[in-house]
Amino acid sequence: GLGDVYKRQVLVVLGLSSCKNTDSSKQSSHEKVVSKGFYNDSIKGLYIGTLPCADCLGIKTELHLKEDYNFTLNQVYLETSGSAFTVVGNYTIKQDTIKLYGNTITPDAHQYLYLKDTLIKLNLKGERIKGMLSQKYKLPKKNF
Repeated sequence: GLGDVYKRQVLVVLGLSSCKNTDSSKQSSHEKVVSKGFYNDSIKGLYIGTLPCADCLGIKTELHLKEDYNFTLNQVYLETSGSAFTVVGNYTIKQDTIKLYGNTITPDAHQYLYLKDTLIKLNLKGERIKGMLSQKYKLPKKNF
């Protein structure tokens, strides 16, 4: 699966860095990144879409996943008041699931499946959302 691809890429990176440089401090910083979750260059970026909302027209969502496991999440509730929220925090990657953590985030409320440059919002149990709106829970990656 995807996890195996990440492992191979990380091992290649570790192998290359150890050939070029015998400095042990650089080696250990690579290991810290590996232990935090397999990172892939293709995951970082800006994802934009409008997610379904129970009591409004939709939630305009911009999620910026940064290289250092930090994120910025901007959400605007499309309705008359148009209330907007911005959250910053960090994220983890386990296999192909990305989970956001922040002070104002309900645990497990922001879990996404990474699938071909698209994030698919998952439910609180980390499962795909079913039903008539299931196809609407997507945040495509913005390519600049």
